[in-house]
Amino acid sequence: MPSSQLQEQILIVNALEKFIFEKIRSTPFLGSHKSILMASNEEDLRKAIYTLHDEGLFRESEEDKIKRLCKDLVKAYFPDKNGNYEVEKLDCEYLPKHYDEIIQAIRSFHCTVEARNHDEIERLYRTLLRDYSTHRDCYNLKDIPESLQQTIHQIQNSFLSQEADKIKEKAYIDFVKGFINKYQDSHEHLWDELKFSKQDKKTLRELALLLNKLKGPFKNKFEERQLKSQIRPKVKTQQILLERLTEYLNIRAELYVRTTIKKMYSRKEKMYKKQNVNIDILLRAQLNKYQTQILNRSQRVKVIAKIGTKFTPALKSKLETKMKAKKKEHKKCLREEKKKTIQQLKFKKQLHKHIVKNLTNPLSKTETTYDLSLFTPTTSIHDTAPLNELKTKIGRNKSAKKQRGFKSQIYPVSPVKRNFIGDTNRILKENKELYESLRDLLNYTIHTK
Repeated sequence: MPSSQLQEQILIVNALEKFIFEKIRSTPFLGSHKSILMASNEEDLRKAIYTLHDEGLFRESEEDKIKRLCKDLVKAYFPDKNGNYEVEKLDCEYLPKHYDEIIQAIRSFHCTVEARNHDEIERLYRTLLRDYSTHRDCYNLKDIPESLQQTIHQIQNSFLSQEADKIKEKAYIDFVKGFINKYQDSHEHLWDELKFSKQDKKTLRELALLLNKLKGPFKNKFEERQLKSQIRPKVKTQQILLERLTEYLNIRAELYVRTTIKKMYSRKEKMYKKQNVNIDILLRAQLNKYQTQILNRSQRVKVIAKIGTKFTPALKSKLETKMKAKKKEHKKCLREEKKKTIQQLKFKKQLHKHIVKNLTNPLSKTETTYDLSLFTPTTSIHDTAPLNELKTKIGRNKSAKKQRGFKSQIYPVSPVKRNFIGDTNRILKENKELYESLRDLLNYTIHTK
């Protein structure tokens, strides 16, 4: 890592630390602590906050976290027009406002800078800013220092681009869980659906028996090695069958994931429409208050139409007549364009007929079979030298063109088709319990009496 880049990262982290410390100091509950009040400079303040951090003062309790993420209605200070005090939570109220993880990440960053571990510095720097970008402080970027605004804005934009992938992953995991629950008691029924051969089923049964024997006890080590050597090829077969199972699962999961995304975005669309309606209601209320004082009649009509208020019959009829006039003008333009195209086609047809007539139907025997104005031949059919020269030129051009074609020929490479859901193997392997449960579907259940 270049030293200039490292210095820039250190400056950004220091600016963030200073800003958080000032926020803590200005918070009534946290800032009123004795050690913070007694801090006379930045170093004393840092020591005081780090000590309180070790004591767990800035940590979010589990109860507070449940309350923050709860989607129930909350009580407002003022009722709405229907007299209801319960309203939906704002988006910012779901974001964390504690500083425990942020302070811990800053402390780790400073320790790594002292140790000069450049790879770890880069990782911690990215983690710190990514975590802070989802904090309530960053809901409105104008509330944070200017030195942090651009960096946080870029991170938040990258989060928005990853939102669809996260939704897909969650929907895929939900589908896999349902799939496993469906077939956990009927493995062989799943094998029939996957069209495993008799030999494949026999291999899975034998593998289950051998793995059961592997639990022991053994007479000697030779017997154990022999058993493991029998298991090894069957495990490879099981891995191939697992890949087939994953492919089958992905095909079935795609429709579910697509449907889930559509439902989610339709819900979001409804929510945003509802918010727009609420904004319109507020705008109308404000407009009704002041329009008589500020606007004249014609201006009032325009503003009301723009913010989507209910039209009066007079206004509605006025707008309808305007729309009809526009439609008439549009139809007139279309008719004129159609006439022009028809005239052009007629002219072309007449021209073609004239050319064909001149070529095929001469008026008399003495007349030439072509129109002199159309063709001007420069080579006589009796003079073979120019024709031979022309022939050799054409041959050379064809040969050269063919050779160039061979040189510049690019063999087509079939593009790799990206899975709609994403890297499903990565998703499954990151969720170890889920992956193991999926593998268990290929295990034969041994019934003991």
